[in-house]
Amino acid sequence: MADLQQLAFDLSERDWTWWDSCSFRRLTFDDGPDTADGSALYGTVHSSDGHPDVQMAPGVREFIEAASPKNVAHIFRELEAEKRKVAVLRHAILKHLNDTDKKEK
Repeated sequence: MADLQQLAFDLSERDWTWWDSCSFRRLTFDDGPDTADGSALYGTVHSSDGHPDVQMAPGVREFIEAASPKNVAHIFRELEAEKRKVAVLRHAILKHLNDTDKKEK
């Protein structure tokens, strides 16, 4: 997961959208320094008919769009916040157990 986190942060938490006008699919950054058409991913050429396209399995297009660096970074931020909450609770529980143990002695 650390690699995924680093990759999201390396892309500056940018977001992207699939563009598919004119039958050409390309993944384009919505923000940042380069928002040109197809700036994140652009097509290839089908050997059968010479038509440019992006090849992908069913569901991949939707997953890639949902798994933008912005969304992945948000997940990691939430995870880190939850880890901090757990650490605070752990500290409070250990303190309580320690205080209780001292009172019993």
